[in-house]
Amino acid sequence: MLNSKSKRIIDNYIFTIHKRLDSLSLFSGLSSQILAKIEFGKHFQNDNIKSAINADINHLFYLIENLNTLNATFSNGLSGAGWLILILNEEGLIDINPDLLLEEIDDFVIEQLKMYLKYQNFDILHGSIGIGIYLLKRGKTECVIDIINSLYINAIKSDDEIKWKNIFPRKQNQNTYDLSLAHGHTGILYFLGKCYKQKISADLCKVMIDGIFKFYFNNIQNQTIAGAFWPSKIDESSYKSGSKLNELSRLAWCYGDLGTLQVMNLVAIWTKDICIEERTEKLLEETAKRVNIKDNLIDNTYMCHGISGIISVYSSIYRRRKNPIFKDAAEFWYNELIKLYNLYDDSFHRLQPADVNSLAEKGILHGREGILLSILSLYKSNTSPKWHEVFFMA
Repeated sequence: MLNSKSKRIIDNYIFTIHKRLDSLSLFSGLSSQILAKIEFGKHFQNDNIKSAINADINHLFYLIENLNTLNATFSNGLSGAGWLILILNEEGLIDINPDLLLEEIDDFVIEQLKMYLKYQNFDILHGSIGIGIYLLKRGKTECVIDIINSLYINAIKSDDEIKWKNIFPRKQNQNTYDLSLAHGHTGILYFLGKCYKQKISADLCKVMIDGIFKFYFNNIQNQTIAGAFWPSKIDESSYKSGSKLNELSRLAWCYGDLGTLQVMNLVAIWTKDICIEERTEKLLEETAKRVNIKDNLIDNTYMCHGISGIISVYSSIYRRRKNPIFKDAAEFWYNELIKLYNLYDDSFHRLQPADVNSLAEKGILHGREGILLSILSLYKSNTSPKWHEVFFMA
């Protein structure tokens, strides 16, 4: 049950008129605002929310038709907006056939996918894997198989491991293995797990899933020494030399042990790998002992690499495992979040000098909507909400 302070935070948002964002982004634009309001509308009977959702949906369609610059990514582009349209249809919030809206989006997204695969951009937020998440939901099996095959062709296969360099090729000659959910191997693992679950190239997916698990467990660190089970990235030269980094990574949704282990546990459940399912749960229990903001490189209150993301991940794992350790962890971080709330000006205190104090207009990844969703995830839902899929937690 929501306490009085949480209810005050949510009421302040619901009863305030917010500037509508003029980007499609599913994480930081209009699509993210709509997704958050859908969740709020399920828990709070308020005419402001209903009218805002309807107006925002109409503006979303306007943006899709009229924006001069569009991209195909799941985070900021048309595959994310297309995913939201499918959700709107599932929720009964649009009264037209979604195929009429999505056929042109599909054509654009599939054409852009070819470019992402050509350049081996396997990023889940900004590349081919995120587009694959949309195409999976859309039922475009042939395109999904193209992504799976490209992953296998371009993978580095050695010592039973499967891995990829420069998954998000933002910088030339980076030559690193990224272990994160947001931009690395964990995002690929999630995509392959969903494909396996839907019986799309299941045998090939399982080969790669097993190889990714090997890669992670072959590179696990001593948490007592390093402060974390894995670093954020491993340089190729260090990897070839066999040297262990013993490097701290943040406690967060985007990078670090928490986001990685929750996906590993989820995929182990989907593939019925009981050994890895149990092992990852034990490792997740260890992450729950990391309770210091500064020592765990927690930057802010946001969802991406802040406290709200930690609350949401532990809440999601608790729903999945019914292990009270994870509920306790979510409640601990919720209390840390509430300590940072200033009732008098309805704001959250900064944790870093560069942190932005005003959160009202930045969506679910870096804004107030994400904070409110994390609170709801802890107190208001016994089942996994739709927005958990956006953060690859379901």
